[in-house]
Amino acid sequence: MEAVASRVSQALLAAAESLYAAAWEARRRAYARGWRRPRSVPARVVSVGNLSVGGAGKTTLTLHLARAARARGIRAAVVA
Repeated sequence: MEAVASRVSQALLAAAESLYAAAWEARRRAYARGWRRPRSVPARVVSVGNLSVGGAGKTTLTLHLARAARARGIRAAVVA
């Protein structure tokens, strides 16, 4: 019974993945063809990222940067 449930789960997840991939590709093409345009925001944006996932200190660094900006009178927000 568990094997059947596992196969059904895998099939449902594969279908969901295909739909998500198709939507993502349609969105990418819309930007590439100029049908959609990127939006600008009236703010400076700092993006903190890394190739590693988890435990690299990105959250800690982000919070440190936001606190340092606020200490200098700069409004800062963190969006996760």
